[in-house]
Amino acid sequence: VSNIQKDFVYFDEYVSNGEIEQAYRILISTIKRNQNKNDKYHQGLKWDDFSCLIEALRIRKGRKNAKMATEVLEQLILHLDQGLLESKRRNLAPLYGYVLKLWNSCTLAPERIKLKNVHDIITVSETANTILEDMEKRKDTITTRHSYNLILSCYLRIALAARNAQKRGEDHDTTLGVATIAAEKSEELFVKMVSSSNENQRPNLTSYKTVLTTWSTVGSLGSLGAVDRILALLSTIEEYS
Repeated sequence: VSNIQKDFVYFDEYVSNGEIEQAYRILISTIKRNQNKNDKYHQGLKWDDFSCLIEALRIRKGRKNAKMATEVLEQLILHLDQGLLESKRRNLAPLYGYVLKLWNSCTLAPERIKLKNVHDIITVSETANTILEDMEKRKDTITTRHSYNLILSCYLRIALAARNAQKRGEDHDTTLGVATIAAEKSEELFVKMVSSSNENQRPNLTSYKTVLTTWSTVGSLGSLGAVDRILALLSTIEEYS
């Protein structure tokens, strides 16, 4: 019995019992402990060892689970690209989607977020956006509108959190600035979707509503330019619809 088989004696049991953190520790510690050894050890690793863990994490919420899922995805990609897993290529897109959804869940309930944590949401959104960009660069993965919509909703929640912070008396210029940046990033991503030649990446009703709601939220904070941005977006939507 190889070392990796010994390490994984309890892996499947932990996953099936919902003891995800234990399974995660086994996978990551095994990889790190053996990364400088003979590559033959990698033959004991399978696609399913990575994918089942990400799938188990996807029904959870919070940054801790998002970080774990991200590291497992990164290790899966590393092993694939180095030819250390079975040669048969699998579809990475759903796994990217699960990880994006986890990061998206970190921006939920913006009404409970104080201004000091709005910047925390921005960090989360930027992390999700980086994952999206990595996904776009891969030739074997097709980014869908669902993935784009997850990022759009992150930006909307930044704007909503800023609005609620302003209602609680937080500094006007700061809250407006945070919301405006979110709206600009949202519009930038939306325009990218609109101009895509891939029908599966083109915006749908959810995309339209999200980006418009983000700018209208900025308008409710007192931005004079928000109306112009909304009108410009409506013109863009009409042009490509």
